[in-house]
Amino acid sequence: MALDVKTDIKVAMSPEVLTRLQAYIDTAKGEISGLGEVEQDGSIFTVTKLYLFKQECSSADTTLSQEDIANFLVEAVQAGADPSNLRLWWHSHVNMSCFWSGTDRDTIERFKLPWLVSIVGNKKGEYKARLDMLEPFGLTLDGLPLSMTADPQLLEEVAAEVKEKVTVVNIPVQGYYTVAKSAAGNYSKYRSKGSYYDWDDVLCEDEELDLFLDPVKDTERFNRLVQAEIDQDEDAVAVAEWYKKYGHGR
Repeated sequence: MALDVKTDIKVAMSPEVLTRLQAYIDTAKGEISGLGEVEQDGSIFTVTKLYLFKQECSSADTTLSQEDIANFLVEAVQAGADPSNLRLWWHSHVNMSCFWSGTDRDTIERFKLPWLVSIVGNKKGEYKARLDMLEPFGLTLDGLPLSMTADPQLLEEVAAEVKEKVTVVNIPVQGYYTVAKSAAGNYSKYRSKGSYYDWDDVLCEDEELDLFLDPVKDTERFNRLVQAEIDQDEDAVAVAEWYKKYGHGR
């Protein structure tokens, strides 16, 4: 049973491994194929190493027989690979799109492993990945995302450098101000919804004031409102100065 579904399962590899894989594909004049080691950690299947073996491939075909696969596995073990981690078959489609041909599906079935990751790529840098499982029942998950892993040490170095050299400054941003009406009929407390600043207790008695006031689109009314309260409320002075500084209160 084959499924192309959204899943948490993904295939990952380091930048070095991905670069090697693409280099194999780009350098070969025709199709090319090989094996690889995969480590599973929960839903993440990480390709850790690639293997290339002697092979004969045409510009449109790469076929592995049962004997080829057996020889591949023997050579990989002789090269120091852990046979239990040899769970990747990769190949190229040269300049064609990435898909699973009938030959590809037949090759995958010949591995007879509990689970196998397969990747097909091309010279355009496009890839398609799938996971085939035989246990506890036969299942194929196609269209899996292929991502690059990051070097933990590199991430720590970058984080430390950013912390040392980059300072975050909260800059006020323009936003809408809400206005509440008191029991006495006065409007008060218009508060920014999109700003780091929260101007409270700016009192006014402007009965024409709307529930939502945009100081940018209605600058004249806003200035009139603030000017009327400048002598009575320090926050009003702050609001007026802030808008004059940033060009919205002129």
